[in-house]
Amino acid sequence: MAGGRDGCPAAGREPNADRTVKGRSAIPLAAVLLVAASGAGPGGGAASAGEPEPEAALLAAMCGACHGPDGRSPGSIPSLAPLNEEAVRVFLLAYRTGDVEPTVMDRIARALTDAEVEALARHFGNLAE
Repeated sequence: MAGGRDGCPAAGREPNADRTVKGRSAIPLAAVLLVAASGAGPGGGAASAGEPEPEAALLAAMCGACHGPDGRSPGSIPSLAPLNEEAVRVFLLAYRTGDVEPTVMDRIARALTDAEVEALARHFGNLAE
């Protein structure tokens, strides 16, 4: 049978082996390029009261690659949708400071600005309501 366990061609390979650029993960690079290309960023794309924040929606879409669409993970990665705003904030800050066992999230959280952490906390907190 071709591939590894259960015939999956990726089984047995190092996780994310296809997503590297000179030994580094291409995901953070892709995230930076996507934000830069969108025009979102500090001071850009502010939303009016009651409207979704464009920057938060863009960042949340990148979270969806692992945590599922709208923060609802179909697999073993935790869902974000049931978390309230404070829980999202606490988790992101804990990953950033190393207070939580490192996963890929520690590197992602360290790359977020305080404003981005707050925007993501509001975005996913609104999904929990």
